[in-house]
Amino acid sequence: PAIANLANGASQGYGVTVTAPATGTLLNIVASTSSTLDSDPANNNGSLPAARVTTIVQERADVVTSKTGPATVNAAAPISYTITTQNVGPSAAAAVVVSDTLPATVTFVSATGGGVRVGNVVTWPVIASLASGVAQSFDVTVVAPATGSFTNIVASTSTTPDPVPANNDGTAPASRVTTTVSELADVATSKSGPARVN
Repeated sequence: PAIANLANGASQGYGVTVTAPATGTLLNIVASTSSTLDSDPANNNGSLPAARVTTIVQERADVVTSKTGPATVNAAAPISYTITTQNVGPSAAAAVVVSDTLPATVTFVSATGGGVRVGNVVTWPVIASLASGVAQSFDVTVVAPATGSFTNIVASTSTTPDPVPANNDGTAPASRVTTTVSELADVATSKSGPARVN
């Protein structure tokens, strides 16, 4: 609202709060006018550096990586895991890399999306940019061992700073699937003896 009369030497302050965008550089300009003749309008018309604030947005991208798979599996049966990596923003996530650490006791079969296994780790090609709100899914198939219990862990990284790294560094429960093998044993019993006897 208009200030009816601002005395000589007096000042009036205001505060403005905004929400920054996901990326970019912001320029905020303030200006004022008065019906009283101004001897130096340049210091209040928005043209001076003191009337301008430039703010650079520091991008942040919360990448969430999780996986699903069976809690139990028959011995020597195939297992399929589904891995989902989602960027919940606010900025785009750059250079996202997803990796799945397989248990040493399983046998690798395949991975969708170009995943490549080196040792017991499956790594997918770099996602150059994962926009806010976008998800990417992959599948991994392995064969279970004959016995035991094992845990499969997925994780991801991004060159964009992540405000919540715990939901994609492999430590969260949603990043881990523990599977217990239901043992099977095919017992074959046979006998031999003569076809004829006195």
